[in-house]
Amino acid sequence: IDICYIMDLSHYELLEIPETATQEEIKQQYQKLLLLHHPDKSQHSLINNSEDTKKDGKINQIIEAWKILKDPELRKIYDNKLK
Repeated sequence: IDICYIMDLSHYELLEIPETATQEEIKQQYQKLLLLHHPDKSQHSLINNSEDTKKDGKINQIIEAWKILKDPELRKIYDNKLK
């Protein structure tokens, strides 16, 4: 079971980066995780639709985290909400 579906993770935890990560580190990790969880990269994508649904959810979470953390203003607002 994927921990992201059990707990509410921060965008930083989801992307597996520290809150002090630079924009470049965030971008690199985003791209890495997007490739890792992309359904087209799954060997079982034709066999296991349940896993594809989980991967789609994970990708959506990764994209949402990226949208917030890539924008310095949105990131600042988000960081303030975490405190």
